[in-house]
Amino acid sequence: MPIEDGQWTMEVVYVGGVGLRRLPTRSQWTRDESKTYKLGDLVKCDKRVLASTGETFYHVEGTDGWVFDKMDTQILLEQNTTAPPTKTDVWTVDFVRGVAMGAGQDLEELSHNAQNHVLTFRTTTPEKIKVTVDYKRGTVGTSIINATKHKIQLIRRNCTPKELAEIMQNPKASGKGFATRLMQQQKNKAVVPTPHGPGIILAGSGEEDLRNSVVMVEDTIEELARKRLDLLKSLKPYDDRRARASTAMKV
Repeated sequence: MPIEDGQWTMEVVYVGGVGLRRLPTRSQWTRDESKTYKLGDLVKCDKRVLASTGETFYHVEGTDGWVFDKMDTQILLEQNTTAPPTKTDVWTVDFVRGVAMGAGQDLEELSHNAQNHVLTFRTTTPEKIKVTVDYKRGTVGTSIINATKHKIQLIRRNCTPKELAEIMQNPKASGKGFATRLMQQQKNKAVVPTPHGPGIILAGSGEEDLRNSVVMVEDTIEELARKRLDLLKSLKPYDDRRARASTAMKV
């Protein structure tokens, strides 16, 4: 379920109160110790999202924090007044980062392209699988270099928060809705074998294809940036030698 915009007033019904979270996740490290809502407090919220674990997170109006409505069978918040959601919104950067942190997979953030609304992560495992998220459109891409040194990229469109969490928990797994592209000798095949099982390139609208291309290009940009840095490091000894020679000529 995507993030919804709307107006909700939530009443704290748990005697122990409800703590504010910096991200829409129950992980303790996201808790904001500076704010706890007490029993009977009314909390005005302007966004909500259903988590894969079953609880609903509400974004507290005028803050950067979130609260959630239940913990297992314990009800923490109840809806006091509500207005219909005004529109369906996209994921936020903080939401995607929160899902990545709670995935149980060692994911490090590589980059954030705010202009294209893309976050890129990479596993810290030897396989170095990349997960690229277009958080404006719910498109998630993964890429891996296979045993023959060819890149395999998988794209899933219109992901739910639950699917995003599943992908981040197991980036190697494929599933319904994935489009697969094997870059091998500049040939694109309709069906290709991958470590994820048979992959199928799905045809979409022109805009969808362009959006998916943005996700894949982000991955290529990261690789080129690293190669550029490596080349500059390799050139440094030559630059240093030239600088020393120039200094010696002036003496």
